[in-house]
Amino acid sequence: MNATSAVTVKILEKDYRILCAPEQQQTLLLSAQRLDRQMKEIRDAGKVIGAEKIAVLAALNLAHEISADMDDQPAETLQKIISLRSKIENILNGE
Repeated sequence: MNATSAVTVKILEKDYRILCAPEQQQTLLLSAQRLDRQMKEIRDAGKVIGAEKIAVLAALNLAHEISADMDDQPAETLQKIISLRSKIENILNGE
């Protein structure tokens, strides 16, 4: 069993603490930065209001980008999508 530790990420100026295995922390931090950039771009465009709607649109945009790359490594990419979805659901559920 891998030990986990809490990692704090900042998305739209809000901190989220997420449990993560040490070997996945750097990837988590990079993913959070990418999501934060995507959400800020959507927010700053002014066409979508509300953090939840911005998060859904950003997730769809990122999922689309990932799915475009699935032809190269479908199994690995699918596992990453499943993992990211789980982490997003945990954040939205306040876990």
